[in-house]
Amino acid sequence: MAKICVLCNEDCSDRPRIKNPEGQYACKACVEARQKSKSDRSAPIQPEPIDNEAFDLEPVGEPESDGVMDVLLADVPEATPAAAQGRACPACGAAMAADAIVCVSCGYNTATDTAVRTKSKNIRKEGGVADAAASVATGTLHGLVPPLIGGGIAGAIGAGAWAAIAFYWGWEVGIVAWIVGGLVGAGAFIATQGQGGTLSGVVAAILAVASIAGGKFWAVSLYFDKHIAAEFAIDDASIQQMLTDDLAMEWEAEGRDLDWKDGTDFWASEYPDQYPQELLDAGAEAFAQLTPAELQEIKDQMELGSSITEAVVKTGGFLGMWSFFDLIFVPLGLVTAFRVGAGEFES
Repeated sequence: MAKICVLCNEDCSDRPRIKNPEGQYACKACVEARQKSKSDRSAPIQPEPIDNEAFDLEPVGEPESDGVMDVLLADVPEATPAAAQGRACPACGAAMAADAIVCVSCGYNTATDTAVRTKSKNIRKEGGVADAAASVATGTLHGLVPPLIGGGIAGAIGAGAWAAIAFYWGWEVGIVAWIVGGLVGAGAFIATQGQGGTLSGVVAAILAVASIAGGKFWAVSLYFDKHIAAEFAIDDASIQQMLTDDLAMEWEAEGRDLDWKDGTDFWASEYPDQYPQELLDAGAEAFAQLTPAELQEIKDQMELGSSITEAVVKTGGFLGMWSFFDLIFVPLGLVTAFRVGAGEFES
């Protein structure tokens, strides 16, 4: 087991040494050097004589310092000796609490006479990395929020303007995409209080594309709600028509002769004007026989189908709004949004 000198912090197991009741060691060379140093600093004060016979190399036990250690340690910094209320680590000399078993400085276990790894340094290192990462993340977040808010507001205005122009006037002018890009970039840059950079430019470019696409989809939704949505409304009349259509297909499959009005057939006739009267009566009777639970189940199924159909129709209309000119003006709008958002227009 290592015996650490409290003066030089080196193992003095193989050198003459002294030991005090607290379990601290001091090698002969350090004791003599310390006493000489004290003598040089204060000539009137005579160093306490040391009995050379007190130093021993015997493996069992060390001679007591008989007060010499106290004199030597009088001007040694507090970090070197053991804490007054505890003891010194036999391995490294660091202070340990009186009831401590493992030294937190070097990991020495006094009970098993072995050293274990301590994680204090790793914890500090990992904590430092985590703090740095958190600081970077916080800075990035603070840099994102202003252009997101400013560019988002400007993008919503641009999308609304695009939708209004396309829906009310029927104009699909590619140059509007360029204008929307500049508007979003300006909103992002203003929100940064003139401190725009690459981050705000990227945010503006992404928001510009989203605003252009949002304006197109908004226009399609307005058209659908005004001209098509009524055809997908779910009410008692639509449920009765569905039941009547089911009966018509069933009867035709059975080979029944139905008298479609105006010489039409099932696929060409309009409900209810051109449907056979007996088919209309059968459909009304089937509807009247539905229980509330059955009626609600049919409504739920029809609403689901209507929602799917609406999504398909709107998606098709949205895709159909893109043209060759968008390949020119949308990239221009994206680049304009980035440059304005980043403040490059000032250079």
